[in-house]
Amino acid sequence: MTPPAVAEKDLGLLLQTPLFRGLAAAEVEELLGLGQASYASFQEGDYIYRRQPYERRLGIILAGRAQVTKVGAHGQRIIMNILTEGNLLGGATLFHEFDYYVMEITATTASKLLFLSQGGLERIFQADYRLVRNYIGYLSSRIYFLNRKIDGFTRTDARCRVLNYLADNLVEDQGQFKVCPPYSMKDLAAALNISRATLYRVLDDLIKEGIIYRQKGCIYPLDLGSLTGKDG
Repeated sequence: MTPPAVAEKDLGLLLQTPLFRGLAAAEVEELLGLGQASYASFQEGDYIYRRQPYERRLGIILAGRAQVTKVGAHGQRIIMNILTEGNLLGGATLFHEFDYYVMEITATTASKLLFLSQGGLERIFQADYRLVRNYIGYLSSRIYFLNRKIDGFTRTDARCRVLNYLADNLVEDQGQFKVCPPYSMKDLAAALNISRATLYRVLDDLIKEGIIYRQKGCIYPLDLGSLTGKDG
């Protein structure tokens, strides 16, 4: 079966993802055909991945947003990450002997995803070694992220958790650094494993100390060294 053609907008987004970084548009289209990529749409609240049924596939968000949740042994739910357009998901489902997901991923808005099965990935890896290198780089960044997450959970100091989050999510826009959380303060507090009141208190303290300011849903550092742990 021939996979559906890739829309120009989707192709532009795919070129910016960790998996296809450094490739040309024509190369990506050819590889998606070889890998027999498929597409799926989800509504808000739909499961994208859950413990069962299990399917080995890597997803790429083309539109929308998704929430990664870890469910504890006693049913407690911890938000691990919020994923947006261009993010990869499902890497932990591939190339191991387990037959269940360790996380749940749900759509938090209407979303469209591209999927590549494990077999499809193996075919495109064989066709172009650059994808192997890119995928290893992506997995390495996920290991770093999870280690930072564990470090955050083991810290009892809410201020350190907030500062770590800000430092890890800084983006540069026209010479200015900022953090624009793609979700509510309630979800951010849950992701940091602190109360919403504590999150607001920490942010208010950072504002009073002249370390950050907030504007239109974004947080801007005034003292970058205090966020990154560097003096200059």
